[in-house]
Amino acid sequence: MPQWAAVADKNSWTALSVTGMRCGGCAKRIERALADVDGVLAVKTDFRNARVEVATKPGVDARALVKPTIDGLGYHVQ
Repeated sequence: MPQWAAVADKNSWTALSVTGMRCGGCAKRIERALADVDGVLAVKTDFRNARVEVATKPGVDARALVKPTIDGLGYHVQ
C-alpha cells in the first residue's frame, strides 16, 4: 500500500507548487527529504505539474513546515 493511501482525511493534505522539480529523480529527492520532517505524515509528488502534496496533522501549517526543507534542496516553494 502506498504511503499516502494510509492518510484518509483529505483535509490533512496541502498542495504546493514547486519550481525546479523537473524529473522523477527530483521528485524522489523531495519525497525522501520530506519523509524525515517531523510532522509530515505522507508526501505525493508530481514533477510534470511541479506539484507536491503533503499530509500533516490538522492545524499544522504544511507550507511553513516543509518550505525550508524543499528550498534547502535547491527547489522553491511558490
